[in-house]
Amino acid sequence: MKKIFIIFLVFFLSSTKVLLAQNDTTNNNLPNIYIDCNDCDMEYIKKHVDFVNYVRERRVADLHIIVTNSETGSGGDKITLLFYGQNKFAGRNDTLCFSIKPSTSDELIKEKFIKILKLGIIKYLTNTSIIDNVSVNVKPNDKNKITETKDQWNYWVFNTAIYGWYNGESSYKNFNFYDHISAKKITDKFKLELYVGNSYNESHYIYNGNDIIGKTNNYWFSNKTVFSINNHWSSGFSTALTSSTYSNFLISTNIMPAVEYDVFPYSESTIKQFRIMYRIGPVYNSYIDTTVFNKTKELLFRNDLLIGYATNKKWGTIEFKLVGGTYLHDISLNRVSVSTDISINILKGLSINISGQLSFIHDQISLSKAETSLENVLIRTQQLPTTFNYYSNVGLSYTFGSIYNNIVNPRFDD
Repeated sequence: MKKIFIIFLVFFLSSTKVLLAQNDTTNNNLPNIYIDCNDCDMEYIKKHVDFVNYVRERRVADLHIIVTNSETGSGGDKITLLFYGQNKFAGRNDTLCFSIKPSTSDELIKEKFIKILKLGIIKYLTNTSIIDNVSVNVKPNDKNKITETKDQWNYWVFNTAIYGWYNGESSYKNFNFYDHISAKKITDKFKLELYVGNSYNESHYIYNGNDIIGKTNNYWFSNKTVFSINNHWSSGFSTALTSSTYSNFLISTNIMPAVEYDVFPYSESTIKQFRIMYRIGPVYNSYIDTTVFNKTKELLFRNDLLIGYATNKKWGTIEFKLVGGTYLHDISLNRVSVSTDISINILKGLSINISGQLSFIHDQISLSKAETSLENVLIRTQQLPTTFNYYSNVGLSYTFGSIYNNIVNPRFDD
């Protein structure tokens, strides 16, 4: 045993000596950059952009790059790269964007990203010695080949999906089905979204020879129509039609005209938003069972106020939303929800992530008057009275060690 330990110790010390003797790949003449991106393939980036030092601490970076992603009207994505200069590039900021189609492969997306990333970084190298090693090639533009592109779909984008799940064991089995169809048309001046869908869930619980069956079925249709007034104001309306056995709706439908104001220009929405939206309109409900208010159907009016704030900064991201609504005939029938999603870089290597939602509920007008069975309570096939609901999660992460991480080594990756 002692011999084995000595052999292992010698091997470990030898390996450590080799590791310490390896050449440092960090070049102090190159700028330090920190890429703030949740979905980026950093190994791919490091392989194809090798004229910088990658650091894992934003405060020591000369260039802090934030990558944001927003869905376009075609179902694709608009990628925005925010370049924040600091240290030796302090005060020099820039923004670059590019769009990708929904059918674009991951490889083509990466190639486009690398191209835009390089263009953004090169700007900061013009007053450094590194620029002597840079060459620029621009393909000639053949004007004879320029043609106007006409969209045969007139900006309409359609999507359909069908899902089915089935699982079980000796005392339990479950079947779940979901399908939807959507149609969207989005331009700078106009936005139209249509959704129709259905979900069905059936569960069987076998206990003491009894088969307890729970079923829920939901149908829905929704429409959102928005008109752009200027860079801060927009107006429009939304409509919805729902049928839900869980919520006791034979049919529930509404139309809600709305107006929205963004304190910041809509053109900066990928960087920051502070939106205030107000909507008001009629709601018609027809119920499966008589409600606790002795109603089988009714026509009501409701209004809602939404306040939403979101920002992407070098120190992190914050999203906050406050939504409140009441029925006009009785303001005690109301609901207020607060949700937040925060990610903040506190100290060197230390970040905190917080998200959650809290709702105060006093508007359950569709609750069935009939007594709820114990089986329905346990298997949750029927909505129950409540004055609140919530969810939350908190995470803390800390990284320490070398600030440089230029090396890519994919060996033994699972």
